[in-house]
Amino acid sequence: MPFETEIFPGYTHRTAVWRWGIGLLCLIVWMGITPLPGLGLQVGMASEKKGESGHGKTKEGGNTIKMNPLVVNLNEPSGRHYLKTTVILEVGKKEWIDAVEKQIPAIMDVMITTLGDKKLAELQTPQSKDEIRKELLAKALKTPAGSMIKQIYFDEFLFQ
Repeated sequence: MPFETEIFPGYTHRTAVWRWGIGLLCLIVWMGITPLPGLGLQVGMASEKKGESGHGKTKEGGNTIKMNPLVVNLNEPSGRHYLKTTVILEVGKKEWIDAVEKQIPAIMDVMITTLGDKKLAELQTPQSKDEIRKELLAKALKTPAGSMIKQIYFDEFLFQ
């Protein structure tokens, strides 16, 4: 008599297969619901959801594209400091939004490179956000979609 049936009466091979299958199904459903960082279709691209993120209008009436959050290691010898920021691009005309979205990878590359060169001390000054915003805008204007970008806003700016 198998060991399992001695301890668990009514336990059969069929029961084990069902339990294993249900467990696997639960794992697959859980993995589908829980986003993993670094995976998925929206990483590195502008979000296409309406409402909480994506296109919108600023106070001035300009069209905006909310980019996905950027997490960048700062240029520190210890390598333990990082910056997390979410950038919103203001686009001059609504018709330009699709063209700018196609250039999001180039814009993100410029931003990651620029922010990765910063040191923690540079981020801690009161005027640092304005200086970084101006620097990011100047470098974003050098990308192929640069002439279509009016302004850059920070939705989130955290550093440690």
